[in-house]
Amino acid sequence: MPLSLRPRPFSQILLVSIVALIVLVLVGITVVDYAIAERNLRDHQALIQDQTETDLVNAIELVDKGLKLFDDTLNVQMQDGLEQFVAEYERVGRDPAALDLERLKHEVFGDTMDLYVINESNMVEFTTYPPDQDLDFGAEWGLDDYLAMIRAEGGFFPDRVVREADSSILRKYAYMPTPDRRYVLELGLIGERFRKQRQELQYTATIEDVKALNPYVEDIRVFTVYGKQVGNKSFKPDDEFLERIDRVVASKSSFSMLEPGTGRKTVYRYVDLFDEDYASDLSMVLELTFNPRPIQEALTGLVFYHGMAALLALLLGLLTANFVTNRLTSPIRGLVGDVDAIAQGDLDHPVAPSQTREFSVLGTSIASMVGQLKGTIEQLRQHQVSLSESEDRYRRTLDLVSDYAYSMERQPDGSWRRVWESGNPGPVTGEMSGPSRTPEEWSALVHPDDRGLFEEHLRRIEANEPHQSEFRVLAGGGETRWFNYRTMPVRDPVDGHVRAYYAVGQDVTDRKLNEIALRESEEKYRQLVEDANSIILRLGPDGGIWYVNEYAEQFFGYEPGELLGRDAIGTIVPETDEEGNPVGDIVHGICRDPSEYTINQNENMRKDGSRVFVSWTNRAIHDDDGTPLGILCIGNDITRLKEAEGENRRLTENLEERVRQRTEDLAATNRELESFTYTVSHDLRAPLRAIDGYTYILLNEHRPELSDTARRYLEQISENARRMARLIDDLLNFSRMGRQSMNLREVDLSDLVNEVLGELGGERQGRDVRITTAGLASCRGDPALVKQIYSNLIGNALKFTRAREVAEIDIGSVERDGEQIFFVRDNGVGFDQKYAGTLFKVFHRLHDAREYEGTGVGLAIVKRIVERHGGRIWVESEEDRGTTFYFTLGEENGDGDARGEGHSAG
Repeated sequence: MPLSLRPRPFSQILLVSIVALIVLVLVGITVVDYAIAERNLRDHQALIQDQTETDLVNAIELVDKGLKLFDDTLNVQMQDGLEQFVAEYERVGRDPAALDLERLKHEVFGDTMDLYVINESNMVEFTTYPPDQDLDFGAEWGLDDYLAMIRAEGGFFPDRVVREADSSILRKYAYMPTPDRRYVLELGLIGERFRKQRQELQYTATIEDVKALNPYVEDIRVFTVYGKQVGNKSFKPDDEFLERIDRVVASKSSFSMLEPGTGRKTVYRYVDLFDEDYASDLSMVLELTFNPRPIQEALTGLVFYHGMAALLALLLGLLTANFVTNRLTSPIRGLVGDVDAIAQGDLDHPVAPSQTREFSVLGTSIASMVGQLKGTIEQLRQHQVSLSESEDRYRRTLDLVSDYAYSMERQPDGSWRRVWESGNPGPVTGEMSGPSRTPEEWSALVHPDDRGLFEEHLRRIEANEPHQSEFRVLAGGGETRWFNYRTMPVRDPVDGHVRAYYAVGQDVTDRKLNEIALRESEEKYRQLVEDANSIILRLGPDGGIWYVNEYAEQFFGYEPGELLGRDAIGTIVPETDEEGNPVGDIVHGICRDPSEYTINQNENMRKDGSRVFVSWTNRAIHDDDGTPLGILCIGNDITRLKEAEGENRRLTENLEERVRQRTEDLAATNRELESFTYTVSHDLRAPLRAIDGYTYILLNEHRPELSDTARRYLEQISENARRMARLIDDLLNFSRMGRQSMNLREVDLSDLVNEVLGELGGERQGRDVRITTAGLASCRGDPALVKQIYSNLIGNALKFTRAREVAEIDIGSVERDGEQIFFVRDNGVGFDQKYAGTLFKVFHRLHDAREYEGTGVGLAIVKRIVERHGGRIWVESEEDRGTTFYFTLGEENGDGDARGEGHSAG
């Protein structure tokens, strides 16, 4: 036996198992604890780093505020000096060339300030500080806008104390434009006098404190936005460093860099100190370098600590495991020795008692088992003869119940030998006679596709499992026969191994062929039913659903298999139809006697509760013996047919009366409209044209002959004639509104309203009109008619807000109770709400026409358009508080009749 398969002592296995469990637990605890400690350490490092950056930024901002306060204390001195500078400029006749700047610097300012004159090109034209002569503020410092603002606003403009880039001299600058705005005068206060006081506020102490408190910080440096290091005049930045500074300043954010190899992290952070009141930008850039060495040392210490703790725990575990193993296996070793002596044949060997309850019970059970074994051996000897007689009877019985039977017995070398056989395997194998066959010979005769089944059968014999299987056997002449094969293993009662087996075989070819034919027939029938575009059910005698095809499940809205076993009533058949008729009674009648309901139509129900109509064909199904197998129900959806029948019935009943009434109404309406149109066109418009024409001739050709009063009367006649013509046009439009065909489609109201506002642009000229159009939903309607609605309503809003200093017009829509409501709101003169009911009548006006022009027809036209769209319109107003017009646009059928009724808004 290989060494790896040799049995091991239980004590050794137990010891190894306990040790392995201890090692696994220790490793898991150590790894998890180390991971948690490492995460906490890194989180702590990140927290300290973020706090460090925040503290530095806060410290710099705090110091800058202190410096700003100090800088502002010099403003009074600078303002007085600039006023003297301006006075001197006025004294010399506003000629900067006549100014004696050096004298002013010495006599007036005591050599504490330098003087500058900045011309309209933003260049220093005159100065007492030669290095800044011809300095271009726009090109070098980007201060064109700042100087332009100084010239435009005038007054005193102080700047912060800054350090010159080349000399590092502290200076505070201030500016003031000349009265003629041609020049900007500048004073530069030399900082040597206040250097000491100002340097009492600096960042150095704070930076050193932060470095001392944070072990991860290696270095901290502060730079200006121009790349100059604060506190280090000798620092010379290279191009790469300046790119970093420019990147931070341009983005006004932070970024970090990791140094390959060492792991050092450098963070650049922007400190925004820019103040719009000053020209100079004193913002800073912080550079913080973090050293990874402290955390690496801490992690190394964690590894060492966890390793030592795990090693100590492992040693303690080994000692404990060894003690427990010896304690547990001592009774087992004694019991094994006693059992081994009994196994050698000494059945009288006693089992030593044990102090442990479980092992004591086990020893007693072994002694009892040995006693029973002695009795069993004696019984086996007595039953040997009886077994031989029983086998003889069994063989005789098999001859009567099977085609072929035999028994096999295992030989000492492991091979099988046939002990006896009954019948003849010839009809199965094609051999009418011949030698007996072994299992290996039978395997060669099994069909290649079924040899796996035969080999499984042999495996079951070896496992002492009775088994039955069917497989094909190759018969003579190329014929294939089905064979039913049953085996019963016999186990040796001593060693428990299978020593023999009995086998019987039977030719079942005819039965298998019938089963195959039946299965193919059932499959064709099932496929036909599943593919049918009809509802196919099979109901039980109690109305339960035994079968339902896929089409029926989809039709009624159920998942596959969801209807099986459920009562048809309450699932696909309602208790009563929508008219109250008991549909459930029909199902009970079909289940009781399908012949009375061979064909029926009734209302059915889907899973979602919707109702459908189905035409059913029903018949009972019986087997060959006449036993009922259920009721077959085949149905077809006739819902649309039923709906069409009902609709045709209703249309037939109402069609003749509706056609007659509608014809009469249309004829009367057309006659009235034609008469009105003819009267307006011929009897009214022609005289108006004549009046307006003659009035025009008198005013233009005979003006010198007319007095002022006559001319005024003629102008009033002409204006009233044109007003009457507009009124006639509005009435014509109002009359045509009921006859104009509708062109319905989706309308984008935002574009339409913008178009209307563009056409009414003349009404807003010279006025402060604020119009909002947010939240406009689209609608379905005639674009031209909808445009006329908004043209009238927005025109009225513009007209009645003329008296407002700021006119406010809000155009939008809201959804209320599932309905879109559109509105036009203004802050105009408004009116008393009690007149709202008469506002949409023709010629109805609430204001004097001399103050607010109009014909009184516009809102009537709007109301007619809204009603033609199946909608409604109403108004809410309050005197001197403004007016809001609301309207809806329902779907319509082209004649102004709404397809769906609206409901009032709140």
